[in-house]
Amino acid sequence: EGLERIALDELYGTFRPRDEPLDALREALTALEEHEAVSGLIPQVGVNMVYAKPHATSVGDVAGLSGRVVVSLGRPKVCGEVVYGGSRHIASVVLAALKLNPAARAAVNIRGGDDIVEHLRDMGLSLHELPPTFTEDACPVATFIREATELCEAYAHPGAFGIEPTTTLIGETPGQLLKTLIELARRV
Repeated sequence: EGLERIALDELYGTFRPRDEPLDALREALTALEEHEAVSGLIPQVGVNMVYAKPHATSVGDVAGLSGRVVVSLGRPKVCGEVVYGGSRHIASVVLAALKLNPAARAAVNIRGGDDIVEHLRDMGLSLHELPPTFTEDACPVATFIREATELCEAYAHPGAFGIEPTTTLIGETPGQLLKTLIELARRV
């Protein structure tokens, strides 16, 4: 709003105003595809990464991937579009985290496993291992964070009947999470 198109814009395409959460998340996901080793961190359910607007209060304030990052030909492949409300599950984690730390605006899910837990601890990340609980209504990580008084950088869920073990990482930006994923992929 309030921005006008110019002649070059008419020639070369549409004008898109900058949107920090959408742009930062797109940039991180595009860069993620360039790191083949990260494919070893992708669970069967796929990866989603989210980034919230400052002071986000609803899923509609959290940018996420409308699809998933999957493994294709041995490499991470982003499937879907980055949109607000793109991931309800991981968005619920960020919304809970924001109540404990307003800077914790980004989150990503990766595969679970003892090796992931060990390497994240070796990297110096604070980590909490959740019990194998299942709730039909909510994400167990988001439920745990809502009841917590302190925020960790990683949450490992061992899975439950019909639920794959996953680990959720929380950070300030998608770029920060990408660096963590790249470092973790080198160690796994």
